[in-house]
Amino acid sequence: MKGEDKTGEQPIRELEELRQKVAYLETCLDLRKRAEEALRTSEMQLEETRDYLDNIIMSSADAIVVVDMDGRVRSWNKAAEDYMGYAAAEVLGKSNRTFFADPDEADRIMERILHEGALKNYRTTVISKDKRPVHISMSAALLRDKKGVPIGSVRVSRDITREVELEQKIKEERDNLNLIFDTMVDGVYIVSKEYRVEFMNKVLIDDFGNQVGGICYKVFHNRDEPCPQCKNPEVLKGRTVRWEWHSQRHNKTYDFIETPLKNSDGSLSKLTIFRDITARRQAEEEINKLLATIETAKEAINITSADGRITYTNDAMEKLFGYEKGELLGKHPSILNAGPASEEMTKEIIETIQREGYWEGEIHNKRKDGSEFISYARISALKDKAGRIIHYLSTQHDITERKKMQEALRKSETEYRALFETTGHAKAIVEEDMTISRINKEFELISGYSKAEIEGKKKWTDFVAIEDRERITEYHQLRRVNQKSVPRSYEFCYATKKGDLRNGLVTIDLIPGTRKSIASIVDITDRKRAEEALRETRDYLENLFNYANAPIIVWDPYFTITRFNHAFEHLTGRRATEVVGKSLDILFPEDKREEAMNLIRRALAGERWETVEIPILHTDGTVKIVLWNSATLYAGDGTTPIATIAQGQDITDRKYAEEQIKASLREKEILLREIHHRVKNNLQIISTLLYLQSSYIKDEKAFEMFKDSQNRIKSMALIHDKLYQFKDLGKIDIAGYIRDLATDLFHSYGVRPDGIKLRINVYEVLLGVNTAIPCGLIINELVSNALKHAFPDGKEGEIRIELIRSGGEETFTLIVADNGIGFPADLDFRNTKTLGLQLVITLVDQLKGTIELDRRSGTEFKITFAEQ
Repeated sequence: MKGEDKTGEQPIRELEELRQKVAYLETCLDLRKRAEEALRTSEMQLEETRDYLDNIIMSSADAIVVVDMDGRVRSWNKAAEDYMGYAAAEVLGKSNRTFFADPDEADRIMERILHEGALKNYRTTVISKDKRPVHISMSAALLRDKKGVPIGSVRVSRDITREVELEQKIKEERDNLNLIFDTMVDGVYIVSKEYRVEFMNKVLIDDFGNQVGGICYKVFHNRDEPCPQCKNPEVLKGRTVRWEWHSQRHNKTYDFIETPLKNSDGSLSKLTIFRDITARRQAEEEINKLLATIETAKEAINITSADGRITYTNDAMEKLFGYEKGELLGKHPSILNAGPASEEMTKEIIETIQREGYWEGEIHNKRKDGSEFISYARISALKDKAGRIIHYLSTQHDITERKKMQEALRKSETEYRALFETTGHAKAIVEEDMTISRINKEFELISGYSKAEIEGKKKWTDFVAIEDRERITEYHQLRRVNQKSVPRSYEFCYATKKGDLRNGLVTIDLIPGTRKSIASIVDITDRKRAEEALRETRDYLENLFNYANAPIIVWDPYFTITRFNHAFEHLTGRRATEVVGKSLDILFPEDKREEAMNLIRRALAGERWETVEIPILHTDGTVKIVLWNSATLYAGDGTTPIATIAQGQDITDRKYAEEQIKASLREKEILLREIHHRVKNNLQIISTLLYLQSSYIKDEKAFEMFKDSQNRIKSMALIHDKLYQFKDLGKIDIAGYIRDLATDLFHSYGVRPDGIKLRINVYEVLLGVNTAIPCGLIINELVSNALKHAFPDGKEGEIRIELIRSGGEETFTLIVADNGIGFPADLDFRNTKTLGLQLVITLVDQLKGTIELDRRSGTEFKITFAEQ
C-alpha cells in the first residue's frame, strides 16, 4: 500500500543530524592535510563520531539504508536485517531493485528523490528474504558531496505490515458491517452531536436519498430546528432509549432504538436503528381504523341510498368538492358532475355494479365554486343479508395532477421519439433475444435497409461482421447479468445491405426497468482510415528517424535523452536502450563536457544551431568530431520548450584531412618562399655578373645594353624578393614594388635628387605574379627610356608613375609620363627597332592590354590591362 505517513519525521531528523556530522567529518579530513598534529586529533574525533553514528544507525528502531546513484546498497542497519531477513553482507553492493515488489518502483523513488530532494512518509511494498511482502513507510533524503553533486540517498523506513493488515482488516470489518446494515430491513443511521448525518444504510437511502453530511431534522423532517421528540440530548449523555414515532411525511410508524456510539477521538455520536411497525400497528388497530375509516380516509367517500340520495359524506369528500359539513346530504350525486351524465354511462355503471359488485373509472367532476377536476372513482354495492342493494359506497380521489403527469409523459414520449429520430447518430432498440424492434433514420442511412426491412425482422447480429459476432453476442448476454462486466462502448465491423464492411463505434446501455438495450452507432470508417494513414505516417517517420544516415538525438528540457537513432548508436558505440532516460552529458568527453552542455543550454533557450562542432565520446575511447544543427520544439503555447532535436554529421575524417591539407600547405608555402628567395638570389647573381662583365666593355653602346639588361633582371628579382617577404605568396603589394623599382632605376642612372623628381601615385593594389612581372618590366623600360632621353644635358624635370583601377575591380590603368623634351614626332613607337619599346609592346600584348602615347606635354604612355 502506497501513500504518505507522518510516522517517519523522527528518522528524518536523525538523518539530518547524520548529514551534519558527516559534513563535520569532511572538515576534519581537510584539516588533517594541513598538519600532522591536526591529523591525529581529527582521526580521534572521526573515530568517536563514526562509533557514535554507527551506534545510532545500528541501534535505530527504524531501518536505515544508504543507496548510491547506481541504485546499489551501500549501508544496511540491524533494523533492516530484522524485517527483511537479509544480513548486511548479503545485500551490500546489490541493486535495491531486487527488494521491491515492483522493481521499477526503485527507479521511480530515486527519480522523485532527485527531483524533490527528499521523500517523506512514502508507503510501498518490499519482498523479504523468505519471499514475504513487507509493507513499509519510507522517508528519504538526497546525499551530496562537498561540491553539491548527488552521490546517493539515505532512506529511513519502518515495517508497517501490521498496520496495513489492521487497516485492511478494519476496512473489511467496516465493509462487512456496512453490508450487514445494507441488508437489514431496519433503517440505520448515525448522527453527530451537531445533528449531522454521518451514516445511512440502504433502506434509508432508498427512502430519503443519500443525505450523509446533511442535518437530520432538515433532511428527515423538513424542519429548521431540532424535532421536539428528538432523543439526541439523552443519548449523548450515555443513555440508550427506545421509543415510537409516526412519520407524517411517509405515513408510517417506526420503533426506534438509539444508543451512544463512541468515536475514535473520544466524542459520542448517536446510533439509531429503527423498524417500520406500521403493519403491526395497523393490525393492532384494524378494528379502530375500520370504525374510523370513513372519517379519517384521505379519499373522498360518500354513501348513497338505493333511490339515489346522498346519505353520508366524509371530511375528505366535503373538502374535495368544497362543501360544508352536511351540505350534500339528501342531494342527488348528479350535482357533482361537470356535465350531464349520459344515460348510456349511467346504465353501464348500474349494470357493471349488478354484475361485478362494483364499478371503477374516471369521472369528470365540479366543485361548489364551479372549478372542474377529474377523479378516479370506485362505486361498490352494499347489500343486506338477502343480497338486495341497500346503499352504494363511492370512494374517489383527485387524479387531475396524475392526468397532467400522464399528459406530460405522453409529451415526453413524443419528445423522446423526436430525439431518437434526430439525434444525428444511428440508433436501435434491441430486444433481449437480439431482435431489433426500432431504428431511426440514421440507422437506415448507414445500413442501407428500410425500417420495414429491419424492425421486428432482423437481429442485431445480422449486421455484425462474422469475426465480431461471437464477441458481441457474449457482450449482449453478459450485460443482462452484470452491466458493468462488459464495455459500454466498443468498436466493431458491420455490413451494409450492399455487402460493404464498415467500421462502427457503438455505445449500448440497458433501458432502465427493461431487458432491452438502446444502441447508438457512429460510422468511424473514415476515422479508422485516417488513423491507419496516421499510423503509417508515424511508422514512416519512425523509420525515417531510426534509419536516417545522419545521427539524430532528442532530449527533454531536463537534458534527459528521449530518442536515439541507429546512426547515433554507430557514432557512439552505445545502444539506444542504454542511454534513453539518462543525462545527455554522458555522450561528451570529460574535458569538453561543460563546454558542450553550455552550448546545449543555449539551444534549449531558443538558440538555433546551424553548424556547431561538438565532440562525441565513443565507447572505445575515441573522440568523434561532429558538426551539429538543432531546433527546439515548443508546446502549444509557443513558449514552453518540450524537447530539442539535433542532427549531426561525423566530420572526424574530414577534420583530419583538413589538418593534413593545412600541414601540406604550410610545407608548400615554406618551399615556395624558399624558391622565390633562391630565384631572387640567382637573378641578383646574374645582375652582378652583368655588372662585373660590363666593367670590361669599352663600347658605350654595348655598355648601355648590359646596363639595361641588368636593370631588367633587377626588376624581376625585386618581384621575387617582394613575394618572399609578403604574407601572400601568390600576390605582391604593387605600390611598394613600383617605389622600390623606380628608386633603384634612379640610383642606377645616377640621377641627382634635385635634378629629376619622381612622383608616384599608386593605390594599394595586390597583383598576382603573372601580372606583376610584365608590369614591372614595362615600368622598367619606360622609366629607363625617360631617364636616358627625356632630360638631356642635365635638364631638370619630373617623372610620374600612376596605377589606378579603371572600369572594374580587375582592370587597371598604368601611366608612365615625363615632362621632358618629348617623344620624337616622326617615330612610331609601335614599330621602333629599339629593344626596349619592342619589349614594352610585347609585354602589353602578353597582358592582353592596350597602350596609348600622348606627346602633348612631354611623353605619357597609358597602358590599360586586366589582372591575369
